Amino acid sequence: LDQEYIQYCCGLDTRLLERRCGYNNDAKLCDIGWDSVLPPSRIPSRNNIAVVSPRLNTTLTDAILEDARGRARKNEVEFSLIHNVHERYDRRQLLLYEAVVFVPTLSIATRHVDDFEELYRLNVPILCPSLALFKKWHDKYDLEIHVGGVEVGEDGNGKIPSPRLLLYQNRPSDAWERAFNFWASKLDAYVYEHITYFDSWAHFFQLCNEMRGSGSLDAVSRSMLKSNSNHRIDAIDAWRMEFKGE
Repeated sequence: LDQEYIQYCCGLDTRLLERRCGYNNDAKLCDIGWDSVLPPSRIPSRNNIAVVSPRLNTTLTDAILEDARGRARKNEVEFSLIHNVHERYDRRQLLLYEAVVFVPTLSIATRHVDDFEELYRLNVPILCPSLALFKKWHDKYDLEIHVGGVEVGEDGNGKIPSPRLLLYQNRPSDAWERAFNFWASKLDAYVYEHITYFDSWAHFFQLCNEMRGSGSLDAVSRSMLKSNSNHRIDAIDAWRMEFKGE
């Protein structure tokens, strides 16, 4: 998302260097980060699914989950809203769960960070609403959209729609739809590999039952572990080259 925003406001092509040290530690040159202390494989001790919605208040999250909770009992799925379960939330507590439902926030050029990158490093299978469902939730629940930074023009720079159309255009409108489709699709949750997307809560429970029955949750976790390992090697090499001026 940041790359597209820089292209939008400055017309510059950029190279993305991942931050691999994490927060709140004394890591050196990204050789050692908080994710280095993670176990090589996850062994969930809770047979339920954590719900992570970093930028939504509890009222909105409960509203989104209202329909899901009734279906959950029928499908023998238990939801845990992570901020309610763990008073002092540490993302590593998610290792206890068999999977995570992640509700993203559309935030562009602001300080609002959803920590998806750190969540992904846990190798816990992640299920996200599809872009179509994410858009429906925006219409139904009036989810917040955060836009900061500078403005290029009313309609954007010609190639990329202005993110401010998300704030000032009435929904539904062609301009709002175009801006939403572009910017939401650049969120980490819709770019990373091995994410499972659901189009409705009925579809979600269908996927959960299939993945539980087939052992796919463990397979997804192993794929995420491999992807994270590759990203870590690439990021460390890239940062070393930058510091060397290569």
